[in-house]
Amino acid sequence: MKKKYISFLVATLLVTTLSSSIVFAKTSTTLNNTEQVNVLHKSYDDIIKEKGEVLSYDDFTNILNEVKNNNKELTNDYAKKLIVDKINEKVNSTIVTPSYTIWGKNLNSAELALVAAYPSQAVFVYADANTALSTAQSLYQSSTLYLGNGDAFRHTYWNGLMAKDIGETYASYFANAHEAQTPSGPDKTMDLNNNDVGRRLARYTSRSNLKSEVIRYCDNGWLNRVVNGVLTVTDSSGKL
Repeated sequence: MKKKYISFLVATLLVTTLSSSIVFAKTSTTLNNTEQVNVLHKSYDDIIKEKGEVLSYDDFTNILNEVKNNNKELTNDYAKKLIVDKINEKVNSTIVTPSYTIWGKNLNSAELALVAAYPSQAVFVYADANTALSTAQSLYQSSTLYLGNGDAFRHTYWNGLMAKDIGETYASYFANAHEAQTPSGPDKTMDLNNNDVGRRLARYTSRSNLKSEVIRYCDNGWLNRVVNGVLTVTDSSGKL
């Protein structure tokens, strides 16, 4: 009887030890996975902060086209992968073309922070910026693309497209970030006003009618431009 009891006790201890080992192993695996995820996110943020300036609006357009061609959902993780792949491709190329926004500036730190925080939205934002630029260039003389009617159209159309693609709130985040380092003055006031009109216009205008509606707003003087350093309204001049 005593021998049976000892055997039972040994078996119980073995089972308990094995169970503890299994639980510990599962816990360790969970911790490792969590650590890997955190490292992944941190790595992405660091890459954007250190190398994000190499990205051009064309890059975001190409990323969005790839997503559409592959018929995939643009999740944040998928967007991160495509953005990092594009950065690596450009950094590792022999010649790196400087990245410029449609206003002739590199993405500022506030914009890069949003690219890090909202990667899938960022793809739409800068693809839309590319669309707004090319559309403005096809409609307006080059002399109007800075501070003129073409500039007013471009800002308004960009914000309308963003509002359609990612919602008015996110659109305002990115638009305001773009203006974050612009000194106060007529230029900044013009941009902020036109940005706001574009987002509100998207509330009741279909995407297919958005371009023509922005043109109408510009023609009728419902947008802002700067003439001789003074903030004023737009008109129908300067078209191609």
